[in-house]
Amino acid sequence: IYLLIIGFVAALSLFSFFYMIGMFNDGIFLVSPLLIMALVFVICMLIFRHIQNKFFGTLPVINRNYILIMGCALIVSIVLFGYEVSSFDRNKGLPRGFDLTNKTQSFVLQDGQNVLIRSNSKLDNLNLIEDKSLTNEIRIEVQYYKTAKVWYVSEFNDFDDLKIVFTSDIDYGKVEINDLLKLFVSTFNSKTIYNYNLFKYPNIYIYANKEDFDRITIK
Repeated sequence: IYLLIIGFVAALSLFSFFYMIGMFNDGIFLVSPLLIMALVFVICMLIFRHIQNKFFGTLPVINRNYILIMGCALIVSIVLFGYEVSSFDRNKGLPRGFDLTNKTQSFVLQDGQNVLIRSNSKLDNLNLIEDKSLTNEIRIEVQYYKTAKVWYVSEFNDFDDLKIVFTSDIDYGKVEINDLLKLFVSTFNSKTIYNYNLFKYPNIYIYANKEDFDRITIK
């Protein structure tokens, strides 16, 4: 089973390597992904041969020098990749062609009532935004991609404060390879880092009057 996994990773890295070369025709010139894919392929092939030779009782392929050289080369490639993408723009959404689901829910606040909002969303997906048209009320807008399963529970605690808990998970049945390829191409083509969390987590926007900000706690 290990040989199958290693073979699959090697085939995937080789496919990605040639895919990146094909992207050169679109004016996308990034060296580090090519190096990383090539190194991953070589490492997988060495591990494959090592396991194969060990199984048949012949001399192992991998020694300490191979590990040191490949490890250093992979680290250098990853650092170079970080440098190349450091100048990319940032986008809190996804590229065109990725339709997002939007849902809105409003809650009326009683005098003296506080609000606790908790979510397992990652990387600052929660945003508190001022809306002067709201008085003693909050409006919550949730935005997510089709692969995300999002639900929430609202309840009152012992102090009669409102507690809203958002939970999300990924629906692997809706994950499509074409989507991942489009996202991969769009990232490098437009030199933009998108909010890849939307495949699992939602963007949550909490709108309230600025006077009510002190009553809202986000965790």
